Amino acid sequence: EHIDNPDSFVKKIRDLILPEGLVVISTINSGGMMYGLANFLKTIGIRSGYNRLYSEHHIHHFTNQSLKLLLEKHDFKIISQKNHNYSLASVDYPSAGPIITLLYKILTGIIFFLSSICNNGISQTVVCVPNKNDTQK
Repeated sequence: EHIDNPDSFVKKIRDLILPEGLVVISTINSGGMMYGLANFLKTIGIRSGYNRLYSEHHIHHFTNQSLKLLLEKHDFKIISQKNHNYSLASVDYPSAGPIITLLYKILTGIIFFLSSICNNGISQTVVCVPNKNDTQK
């Protein structure tokens, strides 16, 4: 999500990987529960979550399907694709008063808990290999 041109990035990986190679990519899951909630809250005028998820350093946002299509376009075979959350300790909360920060932490914890039960976390990790029918190497 931090790369200007993910299409050329994945093409470069494909060009460099050995036939027996393995690629592991971890990125955001914009189809996840956190994104859905942030988009909903934005429609009712609460933009803080949306603004944090769609900050300028996140250039691209990938759903499970869009990431899968990007990799398959460059002749990768998906071995596994899993949604998950990262550690709550690594969440970057906005600087606010202690009560607002505590509220953010509690709500994030609830969303992470619910999204893990639903397999709809904020992150996704894909494991893929080059298709065997490719003879480029």
